[in-house]
Amino acid sequence: MWKLFLDRTFSNGHRTSMMGKHTTYLVSGPLRSLPNIQQFLEGKDNVGRENCMSIIGDEYEDSGYLEALIRASAQRLASAADTNYQKSVNFLGMGLAFKFKSVRLQAYERMPDMYIQLHKEIVDSGEQ
Repeated sequence: MWKLFLDRTFSNGHRTSMMGKHTTYLVSGPLRSLPNIQQFLEGKDNVGRENCMSIIGDEYEDSGYLEALIRASAQRLASAADTNYQKSVNFLGMGLAFKFKSVRLQAYERMPDMYIQLHKEIVDSGEQ
């Protein structure tokens, strides 16, 4: 399901459609044993200039503890929205190639071809 979501939001990868929005991710699965997932979500938010307030996994045995995490996150989201909080950008948001204008322009020029590449390969192969 996550891959489907990302595939369908790919077109937003070159524009900051969520810029300034406050986010919390609720992840089903062993989040603590998958640090790359957490780093990916933080990086995604940094690049898009979103404000990730928390990333919560459902891996806790104690449902009361999980509920407390979700409530605390909701309070942080509400407070951030009330105060127009903007999170500072770290390396994940600043250290990427799209910060360079020449790279960004080349990517924008190639993007339409990238959108249709798979479809073109299917049509050219004669598959159905």
